[in-house]
Amino acid sequence: MHRPETPSDRQRGRSATRLLVGLVIGGCLAALVFYLAAWL
Repeated sequence: MHRPETPSDRQRGRSATRLLVGLVIGGCLAALVFYLAAWL
C-alpha cells in the first residue's frame, strides 16, 4: 500500500541518502588514514 509522497518525506529521504553517502565516504577516508598510518 503506497501513500503519496509529501515534500517533507522526499526531503527526509534525501537527507538520509546524503548521510549514508557521507558515512561511506568518511569510512573510506578513515580506513585510508589508518592504512597509511600503519605503513608510516
